[in-house]
Amino acid sequence: RLALKEDALHYMLLGRASQIEFVSKYRPRVATIGIGGNDLGFADKLRECLTGDKTCRYASEDRAETAHEISRTVYPRLVDSFTALRNASPTTRFYAIGYPQVIAPEGSGTCGVNVQLDELEREYARQTIAYLDDVIEAAASAAGINYLDIEDALDGTNLCSKERQPTVNGITKGN
Repeated sequence: RLALKEDALHYMLLGRASQIEFVSKYRPRVATIGIGGNDLGFADKLRECLTGDKTCRYASEDRAETAHEISRTVYPRLVDSFTALRNASPTTRFYAIGYPQVIAPEGSGTCGVNVQLDELEREYARQTIAYLDDVIEAAASAAGINYLDIEDALDGTNLCSKERQPTVNGITKGN
């Protein structure tokens, strides 16, 4: 088992050793860190919005629950992770990156083959990403690392937009 881990570190096989081990061993000059969405379970929340015929609970009655989860659970994890990485390699210039808005604020509502997100669900997704980005920026600042704002990087070509060729793969209901 130890040999597998050593091979993973030597050959930079991501997912087989923790990121902090790579940073500690290689001490890169620059590194980007993109975390937070999985800690929130955002994909699962959005998936729930895709599976129902009515507005999902996250977009209707449970918005505050998501915001509290971000501030109470995700924020401290981010600060801890950013701080641990910075401490593992003090000479590395770290950049925490936020998330782009993958869903357009308005549009036809068609976000992929056979998928409709209503206005409240699109608004929920956009507000969640905006707030998560704010929290990532605050956590980066608290940990003493840089933040890159990429929230508007996909504007005009995001999902649910009127653009025929979005820059993001579509969302599909089902498997």
